[in-house]
Amino acid sequence: MLDRTLLTLGAFRLDTVVLGPGESSVEVLEHRAIAVVLVSGRARCNGVDLTPWRSMTVRASCCLEAVGPCIVARVAVDGPDAVHLGERA
Repeated sequence: MLDRTLLTLGAFRLDTVVLGPGESSVEVLEHRAIAVVLVSGRARCNGVDLTPWRSMTVRASCCLEAVGPCIVARVAVDGPDAVHLGERA
């Protein structure tokens, strides 16, 4: 597994996770939400198959499982005053 931050702009953070076949990654999110996007390959997030280039909002925890080699992007909004992804004001 390779985890790399690509972009940080204010409260927004974009990073990628590169997984080999059969690898997994677990992240505890607590009260925040992130969006995950399958860039290439095949993967599941919390047991749901990801569709390439379609975002999926995840809360509480994010368990990524690689079906084959894959790259998954994670978009997060951080900071105490940030409105998190998937939440309505």
